[in-house]
Amino acid sequence: MPFFLDCEAASLDETYSYPIEVAWGCPDTGIIRSYLIDPTGVETWTDWDPAAQAVHGLSRGYLREHGLPPRQVAKEVLRQLSGEVAMATAWDDKGWVDELTLRTRGVIASIQWRNAQAHFLELARKDQDWAEEAQRLAWERLEAQGVHPHRAANDVRHLMETRKILLEG
Repeated sequence: MPFFLDCEAASLDETYSYPIEVAWGCPDTGIIRSYLIDPTGVETWTDWDPAAQAVHGLSRGYLREHGLPPRQVAKEVLRQLSGEVAMATAWDDKGWVDELTLRTRGVIASIQWRNAQAHFLELARKDQDWAEEAQRLAWERLEAQGVHPHRAANDVRHLMETRKILLEG
């Protein structure tokens, strides 16, 4: 079974950005793994966008205090996801995972990447309106439980809930 994966990043700059949070979840088990990343562990990770912080709500200070060393998070990504299929809504997620594993471990994770939106459209039998409605309904259900977007684990929950809605038909 493929995993759903999401990252939050220091900025949206494709050249200088890096991941500050990564999460993945298995729809079959419902288990979600989520890791905050302390960016001070990589000398070149200095880019910081206040606009991105306003979206995800994570400050560099908070990450320094609560995040794990990037090398440790990369080890978990490689251990748990190498050879697996991961679905994400943005290809930036692949770039951020690659930045994490390459910068700290010297390798790119051998993850087979798939587009989550294409997966949802397939489950919706090519009905774009239904695929979009399922995503809206998923956020509605999650927000009723106090779960909000733009944190990696919450976004993974949303992807898993969308899949569940589409499978229920």
